[in-house]
Amino acid sequence: MMSDVECFNESQIDSVRKVVRPFAEKMAFASNPTLTMTSDLGKDLVVKIQFNAEVKVKAICVAGGYNGTAPSKMKVYKNEETVDFEIIRDKRPLQVIDLAENVQADLDYPVNLSKFNNCNNIVLGFEDNFGAAQTVINFIGLKGLYLRDKSKAQEIVYEVRANIADHRVPGEDEKSRTNIGM
Repeated sequence: MMSDVECFNESQIDSVRKVVRPFAEKMAFASNPTLTMTSDLGKDLVVKIQFNAEVKVKAICVAGGYNGTAPSKMKVYKNEETVDFEIIRDKRPLQVIDLAENVQADLDYPVNLSKFNNCNNIVLGFEDNFGAAQTVINFIGLKGLYLRDKSKAQEIVYEVRANIADHRVPGEDEKSRTNIGM
């Protein structure tokens, strides 16, 4: 259901793609240490998850790193068109969640269902951690429901008055078309 994932302030480019995974693989980082994401400058991280359908998000699971590197606060936004690193300071989130040091991915944080219905994308802003210089995230998982495919804008042209030249029928002569009541 996810079509694209991007992150701002990650130390290794595209490491976020290894962190956002299905729940069945939530502890994969324990055997493969490359399946983590670390902040580059400071503690803040911004993750944008784009869906290829409209979804209803019910809960978010975040597994952080050890020794105070786990995120301590998550700001959640939905359907943001333009996202940059400053969103966590400039824009008011739909929900703020205080996180625990959830190293084993045991906790799911429920979101307000009325606010996270019809999501095309979701933005997670991690603003602080439990005292370390950098933030480490080992797993991000989402629980929810598929609602429908995204509706796309369509261009439809209606004719108020038909143009006879646009509606030629093979084998019909020009005389029979001239007297059609217009």
